[in-house]
Amino acid sequence: MRDDDIPEYVQDGVADIGFVGENVVLEKNKQTEIVERLGYGKCRLSIALPKGKKPKNIQALDGIKIATSYPVILQGWLKKNKLKADIHEISGSVEIAPRIGLADAICDLVSSGSTLFSNELYEYETILKSEAVLISGKNISKKKNSTS
Repeated sequence: MRDDDIPEYVQDGVADIGFVGENVVLEKNKQTEIVERLGYGKCRLSIALPKGKKPKNIQALDGIKIATSYPVILQGWLKKNKLKADIHEISGSVEIAPRIGLADAICDLVSSGSTLFSNELYEYETILKSEAVLISGKNISKKKNSTS
């Protein structure tokens, strides 16, 4: 199954538990609980800008266009920082958005940074640190939730 579907399957009781990236759990915002952080699959969800654009602070991002596959997490971060942006949700190849004029910046997962580098972008601000997590449904029975 696709990782994006795991939180919904767990919420709906189709699966009792699931292994998925924390970023997916937060983006999908389903009725699940993180049972344990697994310590692998670590990455960051970050704002990346074209090389040469060097804002002095995050307030300089107010009003820009940002392409992302994570609009829920990005919108929460913008609200927390009292910023507004025009969010363009795209499902793949987010890193090309500034080059084709779709957006001024991107918000995407970063692990090594090589994809950003090859697209002449740099990591400006990390908005979420993520890793693989074990999730369960909030309504899982006590018997199923027992660790004994």
